[in-house]
Amino acid sequence: MNSPLRTLVMPLCLSICLQVAAAAQDLPEAKRILTMEDGAKVRVVCRLVGQEWQYKNSTGWHSVDARRVHAAHDESVLLKEWRATYKQQQPETATTRLRAARGAAEAGLAVEALAELDAVLKERPDDPAARAIVTEQRLMHLPSALEAQGREHLMKLGPSLPPAALEAVLVELARSPERQALVAVWARDMDAPVVSRRTFAMHALRRLAPGEELRAAALHALLDASAEARVHAALMLAAARDPGVTGPFTQALLESRHALVRERAAEALGHMGYAVAVPALIARLAAPVNSSGGGRPPHAHVWFGTQRAYVQDFDVEVAQFAGVADPVVNTLVEGAVLDVGVVSTLEVRSSEGPAVRGALQRLVGERKNTAREWLTWWESSGKLRYGPSAKSR
Repeated sequence: MNSPLRTLVMPLCLSICLQVAAAAQDLPEAKRILTMEDGAKVRVVCRLVGQEWQYKNSTGWHSVDARRVHAAHDESVLLKEWRATYKQQQPETATTRLRAARGAAEAGLAVEALAELDAVLKERPDDPAARAIVTEQRLMHLPSALEAQGREHLMKLGPSLPPAALEAVLVELARSPERQALVAVWARDMDAPVVSRRTFAMHALRRLAPGEELRAAALHALLDASAEARVHAALMLAAARDPGVTGPFTQALLESRHALVRERAAEALGHMGYAVAVPALIARLAAPVNSSGGGRPPHAHVWFGTQRAYVQDFDVEVAQFAGVADPVVNTLVEGAVLDVGVVSTLEVRSSEGPAVRGALQRLVGERKNTAREWLTWWESSGKLRYGPSAKSR
């Protein structure tokens, strides 16, 4: 750059820089997205005063060194841009929702991102793409000044949260240095009287400590009074990634005398997702079923025959010097007594059959409306894919 031009431009650039620096000294209170030094985005009511950012919460104003904040964006501007980019797409599908969720998360719009992810996770609780967004974006990020207090608050808040927010809470709790202590707390909470605490504990354990507390999970999957808790317990067993955990459930399915236990065993096998359970479920559909359980169908004695009355003899009695003939009546019995048993009934308890068919649908990915249709499927193609000769899955 020649000297005359430099003489003209340099003072102008210096003047502009000074104006920007002066304007940046103070910013009024507003809702903003702050990008922190570690890349996390925090959505707060804040203002810039001198060399520090001040953010507001229920306890008042708190300060953060301005050097820890790399960027600040007005919330309303980001919301407008996000809606224009992602929310004009119709119809909304899991794919479009995931795309919108990632866009919102990258902009720091955590509430909007969580709402999109909720719709996906309600249908598919373990959707890997949805969970990846939660993990990568840290949608429940807490400023370092609030981390200790915040984690305690998240522990209390967790049981009442919807699916995506719950996943985000667990991402934060996983970073806690007291992680093992938290696992011990959740192990105790599996027996909490409040259902939401039990399900939160089970969800947390399968995310942060997969493969632990499997015995307790098996008991809850069969015996817990809450259907929601039974599902979470079965998902804990799925997180273990060990098909061997299906053993007690297939045994209960085939041998239990109680129809309710067989029904819950089938439901648990469906939620676990292990294909090795398919033959046992098919065997349950093919076996005779009775309300008292077991392998022997109910038996009874049935009599077929006729009865005929006849006069066998007369008893002669003398009263007041007169003879009276009293007839003796007897019965002639002809017929046979047979021992019979039910051998062709497929289902007695109305909800057991649907539970078995629902489990098969989850494991196989096909829908059949009756036991006969499933048995036909098994003979035609299922045995090749899931039978003893098939490759273990």
